[in-house]
Amino acid sequence: VSPGMVFPPRVFRSNSDIARYAARLVTLAAHHKDKVDRQALPVERAASREKGQPLCMSQYYRLFSSYRQPGLQQDTLISTNPTTEHVIVACSNQLYALYLRPNSPSERLSEDELASQFAYILSSPAARVPPVGILTSQRRDHWAESRDILRRDDQNRQNLELIENCM
Repeated sequence: VSPGMVFPPRVFRSNSDIARYAARLVTLAAHHKDKVDRQALPVERAASREKGQPLCMSQYYRLFSSYRQPGLQQDTLISTNPTTEHVIVACSNQLYALYLRPNSPSERLSEDELASQFAYILSSPAARVPPVGILTSQRRDHWAESRDILRRDDQNRQNLELIENCM
């Protein structure tokens, strides 16, 4: 159940394959989030020292509802709204908000509907604007300064809030 994972390399024959794969990942992540929200994950137990001892599960309950806000001296762990139901999709240096429950608070998009949304994103032409996502790869203090500058603009502030509050 560990949230840290690396996926094996995949070869995709088409954008349709990529869209279906992305839809499957988001669907499975959303189902996992449901378990996390209900605190229905089995308690992990130590496998070595003090074998069988229950481990702290608090990291799991922050997995879908927290982020590291960059700071000049030190980052801050921010807890967000755990009921958030959108993901951010990065494609061709552009970021897209994809809402998992656009029509009803009780019903998520199906895997096929998500695949259609991903296919649409993949077919969208890349805009000729500077890719803001690259800023997160800077040193943390530089990213903090850039973030502060971006937040001065209302649209940028709203976009950052969408990113920072995603699932």
